[in-house]
Amino acid sequence: MNSMNTNEKGYTLIELLAVVVILGIISAIAVVGIGQLINQSKERAFVSQALHLKEAANLLITSERVKNPDSIPSKVTYETLLQEGFLEKIKDPFTGNFIEPNSETTVSAQNGRITKVCLHGEEYLLCEAPSDLKTENIQPK
Repeated sequence: MNSMNTNEKGYTLIELLAVVVILGIISAIAVVGIGQLINQSKERAFVSQALHLKEAANLLITSERVKNPDSIPSKVTYETLLQEGFLEKIKDPFTGNFIEPNSETTVSAQNGRITKVCLHGEEYLLCEAPSDLKTENIQPK
């Protein structure tokens, strides 16, 4: 007896296509979400670099105050912090390159207190009072 079994189990092409489409939609949502997380972490790293710049300048100012109380610097450059050993080279989280010392990346102070931190990366900058060093204040160059 040669009879066809009409009760075969399996998936139709339409069912497989539906699964592939659903997986594609889920993947697209995940990629967008991961992209946003990566960008947010880069922004937080940039703010963290600005805070390190501020703390290094604070150490330099304190050191200078101990050496010569009459000569407290009002502006500290990134280059000075590197030369004096208060800071290592800053890596730009957006590009992965080290930020070269320049006249734009500075910390300003008044009477020994930090008043403004300006970190200039390759694509973005953050130039604010210490209390305003936040991701929402990062600006494109």
